[in-house]
Amino acid sequence: MFKSAGGAAFGMSTCHEVAVARQCGIKVIAFSLITNICNTDADTSVDVTHAEVLQTAEEARDRTCKFVKELVRRLPSL
Repeated sequence: MFKSAGGAAFGMSTCHEVAVARQCGIKVIAFSLITNICNTDADTSVDVTHAEVLQTAEEARDRTCKFVKELVRRLPSL
C-alpha cells in the first residue's frame, strides 16, 4: 500500500501518531532518516552496529539540515 502512495520505506514509530492526528483532522507532515536496514527474512540476520547507525546519520547530516530548513521555509504555503 505505501508503495502505491509513493513511499520507498515504511517506519513504525510515526504511523500511529499520524493516523490518529488525521482522524482528528490535524494536518501532518513527517519525515524519517533511515539509518539502518531491518531484518525482513527470519532465516537471514543482518547485524548493524550502533557505530554504523551513527556514521550513516553523520553522512546524512548536511542533507537533512538543508531539507529541514527548506521545509520550514515552505511550511506557510503547504
